[in-house]
Amino acid sequence: MDWYCIVRGEQRGPMELAELQELVRGGVAGPDDYVWTASFGSVWRRVRDVPETLPPAAPAATEPPAGPAGTAPVFEARAVFRTPLAGVPGRTPRTAAAIADAWERMVKLLFRPLDLARWFSIGFCAWLATLTLQDVLVIVPTPIRVDPARLQALQSAGSLRDLSRQSVHELTAALTGLTPAQWAVFALVLAAGALAAQWVCARGAFALLHRWLHPEETVGAAWRAGRDLGRSLFLFRLGFGAAMLALTALAGVGAFASVAAPLLHGAAWSPEALTWLIVWVMVALLIVATWVSVLMLVDQFVVPVMYWRRVGVLEAWRPVWELCVEHPWPVVIYLAVLPLLGLAAAAATAALVLGTCCVAIIPLVIPYLRAVLLLPATLFFRGLGVSFLRQWRGDLERQ
Repeated sequence: MDWYCIVRGEQRGPMELAELQELVRGGVAGPDDYVWTASFGSVWRRVRDVPETLPPAAPAATEPPAGPAGTAPVFEARAVFRTPLAGVPGRTPRTAAAIADAWERMVKLLFRPLDLARWFSIGFCAWLATLTLQDVLVIVPTPIRVDPARLQALQSAGSLRDLSRQSVHELTAALTGLTPAQWAVFALVLAAGALAAQWVCARGAFALLHRWLHPEETVGAAWRAGRDLGRSLFLFRLGFGAAMLALTALAGVGAFASVAAPLLHGAAWSPEALTWLIVWVMVALLIVATWVSVLMLVDQFVVPVMYWRRVGVLEAWRPVWELCVEHPWPVVIYLAVLPLLGLAAAAATAALVLGTCCVAIIPLVIPYLRAVLLLPATLFFRGLGVSFLRQWRGDLERQ
């Protein structure tokens, strides 16, 4: 019968009972550590509550034969999910510790020493992980054509405000001049570009994580690291986004039918209309909060678990859900601090642009160069979730 034990947050096993008894005899597994075997069902038990784990009164004189020299134990990637973890809480993770660890790791990767070749190489993985529709449309032809004379007018704009105004005017003129066939082509290009960007982002998320954990690897090795995982993440993001959009549309229809439609038909404003307005605003806020929270949990926690365990999104959600149940307040604090850190990064970027008299805005509008310039922030945020999970359970990283 196979046995498992949890020692200092790390799972060991499967092993024979004699091996477990050796761990107990040697003090590796203490009386407060947890053990599990199939006869326990879904509950782990402490060593002190399982008499058979205690070593025999007269242990054999011979030790079990040692394995070949230089070999290391092999951990099965999915073993932790095949044995229930009920009743085995991990350590309490702390957001402050995750911030300090991610910052130190980022500084070490990029600045100790400063290696521009590695910086640009990791920056390419960061670009893949943050690809946008705008980046795709730069290299995809569209039916919109710009008049060279108008381009000259844009270049001669006297201020940033005039440039923005003329750019909007140019885009509006280009869109209103499209034929129905061109509109159809344009819509297809936008849809295909959005899907392509999401697919690359999904696979790029694992490429960036691979470089965070293995900075000396090549871009090709990082891209291959998300070969099967990227598809699972892409489909989840696509399905979840569609579901949230559907809920948003239903909320909009409900708000229109209960608030806007009566007013459009001449009904007077009433306390009932105000009540319905408050209800639909609360529903909209709940949808947005759920949408944002799930996406943050996926990016910060689900993606590392998928990478470590080589499992799909749904299976990777299981330990993330256990984390949320075991330590709800640390997770809430983490999710609350994350947007604040994002605002701080945005403020630092704005300060960089203003401090260089807007010269730094030039690489920020060029897709790949933008990822290279913002790489410290991107790497820092990538490492936050990894550090938070490592504090909780060290065994998640076993492969």
